[in-house]
Amino acid sequence: MSSLTGSPKTSSAIALIARAGRIAPEVLIQTFAPGHEVIRAARAADPSIASDIDRARREMLSLPPFGALARVSGDGTDEFAAALEAAGLEVGRTGGSTLVRGPDWMELGATLNATERPAGSRLRIEVDPVRV
Repeated sequence: MSSLTGSPKTSSAIALIARAGRIAPEVLIQTFAPGHEVIRAARAADPSIASDIDRARREMLSLPPFGALARVSGDGTDEFAAALEAAGLEVGRTGGSTLVRGPDWMELGATLNATERPAGSRLRIEVDPVRV
């Protein structure tokens, strides 16, 4: 499953279940969500079940690869995020960092490069963060 068709979490979960299946003749999965697409995909040995749903979800939410995302953290984040928002990017705060979403990689990158960093800031910009 490529990153274009499934999230890293979905791919990793299916890979772990498949690995367990190679080690043991039977695999018992304890879950509160037995109908989850990852469980259904593993049971059917068809990763496309999970990747098709994940692809649709990512497209609906404009997450990569259907949109561009960056995480900004560090000293000066609030001021920098306000400038990015004024420049037209979507900004949201989560768990001590700020997520910035753009319609595509070119616009996100251009806006991140063109936006002036606050004086004395120590920003960390993570484009296409693995965890959101």
